[in-house]
Amino acid sequence: MQDIIVYIALDTAAAERETLVPLILSFEGAAPYKEYNKIEDVQQDFSSAKSPTALAAAALFDQIKVENCPGRTKKVAVLGLEAESEAQAVTTALDTLRETHDDWYFLYPTKADAAMIAALAKWADATVLTQAQLEAGQVESEKLLFVQTTDKEAITEDVKKCRQTVVCYNHDAENSCLPAAWIGRVAPHYPTAVTWKWKELYGIPVTDEDGVDLQDMLEGRYNLYIKNHGREYTSEGICVDGDFIDTVIGRWQIKRTMRTKLVNLFVDTEHIGYDDEGFTQVAQEVIAALDEATANGIILQQDKKGVYTVNIPTRADATEEQARNRIMPPITWEATVRGGVHGVRVNGVLTVALTGASS
Repeated sequence: MQDIIVYIALDTAAAERETLVPLILSFEGAAPYKEYNKIEDVQQDFSSAKSPTALAAAALFDQIKVENCPGRTKKVAVLGLEAESEAQAVTTALDTLRETHDDWYFLYPTKADAAMIAALAKWADATVLTQAQLEAGQVESEKLLFVQTTDKEAITEDVKKCRQTVVCYNHDAENSCLPAAWIGRVAPHYPTAVTWKWKELYGIPVTDEDGVDLQDMLEGRYNLYIKNHGREYTSEGICVDGDFIDTVIGRWQIKRTMRTKLVNLFVDTEHIGYDDEGFTQVAQEVIAALDEATANGIILQQDKKGVYTVNIPTRADATEEQARNRIMPPITWEATVRGGVHGVRVNGVLTVALTGASS
């Protein structure tokens, strides 16, 4: 007989974290969509000296060299287009790609003039579907565009009307990839929400802008790699429409999680009644998704609870048409986004004691 028995199950390996895959849009000749797990494989396919595609991939993979980086970029996708591709051809190629490969999230073109930025910003904005489009049966898969430019006029008023676009100003754009490095540095945190400001990057030179010019660019919603108080870090982490990057990604994470939980509920449950009990059962998956978003730092937490409200409909709320078609009345909810500190003002008094020789 054993007096003490210790048994440890073998299925205790940590589950692999979700990830948001970056797609590098290459302009070094047509090449089919391909995924890479290490920089050496990218360099083998894009072997020309100073290949912009290999440079971008290296920037993504190299951020693991930064002390605070939470992990390496596990997967990078590349789609190759002809060098002289016009904006219309590029957006058409992206639409075609999505028919077979639509599970990537970040889009980084290795080159983009003002016309290309405007076209891609409009294209990325359209990946966020309206309620009418969703009700018509379209499937949503949001994309977030990151571009870099040396053009201080690239963010026009029309571009500012677009969601899902991040523009970086990089005076060294021919030799370094600020957006790719930034994605490689912060994206591995997903699904945990963190601010995109204050991030140290590997291999990226600080901007040559300063003073009034720098302030004008920040106010114009450009993102830059700056140096202040002896430290280098990324600036605001803002999209061209004024939204913050972490907020945009957080919204997508909630959508993604909520849809997955609801699909799993309906597939794994033999029957959900069209009654108060059934409606509550569905609403519990919405609440579970919001709790997960709270745990990931997307939704504000107070007293160890997420700051959100969920309104669960009853059978009595359903119209005759909804009941006939077995469609639940809407579950409505509101949540407060946690956000992150982007600046601080500290007030205080400095007291200096002048100690005399006799002290």
